[in-house]
Amino acid sequence: MQEIIKLITMRNKFLQMFLLLVLSLMAYQANAQKDMQSDYYNYEVTSIGVGQDGTKILLVTVEAKKIDDGIELAKRNAIAACLFKGVEASGQTEKIPALVPQGITGENQEFFNDFLKLKDKKSGGKYLRFVTRTGNQKAEKNNKNYKVSLEVQVSYNALRDYMVSEGMAKSLNFLF
Repeated sequence: MQEIIKLITMRNKFLQMFLLLVLSLMAYQANAQKDMQSDYYNYEVTSIGVGQDGTKILLVTVEAKKIDDGIELAKRNAIAACLFKGVEASGQTEKIPALVPQGITGENQEFFNDFLKLKDKKSGGKYLRFVTRTGNQKAEKNNKNYKVSLEVQVSYNALRDYMVSEGMAKSLNFLF
């Protein structure tokens, strides 16, 4: 009788461990998806000017473990701001509307993962061709990370045209 009780107890512990493992894996996967999504939104951006030929000059502030990583993240997030959030008006600049206000969805996730892939040693995402210039870089250490601020000039009109051609944004032709 005691052996049966031991077997039942062991079986219950095994089931509890298995259930805990399954729940942990589900929580990890949900958190990984949330982190990937929030990575495109975790930054500060301010419009500081308008350049020639449909360019916008943005000041982007991000946190990163290395300054070089922060610079690449600032470039990518300048493009992400133009795509997903838009940029509020400030000083002499007008509001910059989001080109893809619905954000990353199931249908366009693969496209934007490829488009916004951070630069590694060999290549980077397609977003880099819409960053025309960078300058006035500042970095300050805070705890374990660096807070990196970078002026980024974005070819906004070219970015809009590309998103329309790829079917990710609506054309402005319907207004005329």
